[in-house]
Amino acid sequence: MKTAETDLKGLRAKEALSPEQRALKLLQDAEQQYEMQVAQQRGGGGGGGGQNQMAEDLADLFELELDKLANQYEMRQQAEQQASDQKVDELADKLKELARRQQQEADRQRMRAADRGSGYTREPRFREMKMQLFLERALRHKGLLHA
Repeated sequence: MKTAETDLKGLRAKEALSPEQRALKLLQDAEQQYEMQVAQQRGGGGGGGGQNQMAEDLADLFELELDKLANQYEMRQQAEQQASDQKVDELADKLKELARRQQQEADRQRMRAADRGSGYTREPRFREMKMQLFLERALRHKGLLHA
């Protein structure tokens, strides 16, 4: 192109035409090769179908890998949620047990206060405690009361 420009400036049109024609021919050949590649990639032309299939296979592989990663993420999320749920359940059980023991202690204090105020003898109180212990054991045995 520089050669043609120099020749044109020197008013030598015939000499300038030859390098310009070669440049044009090179551009046309490059454009033709580009269009053939595009046609092959779209599935047109003789060998294009194989390349198109390879591209689809590659896309399928990427999609499978993406699905695998998504599944791993979901499984991790589920495991974390289950662990969190288990901790909440354990805390709820501990709170229930604490509430049961507090209620039991409050009942014992009421019974002591009633014993002092009403003059109970020790024997009925002993029978009452024995009965309460029997009931607690029976409830634990049935699984209705946790230790």
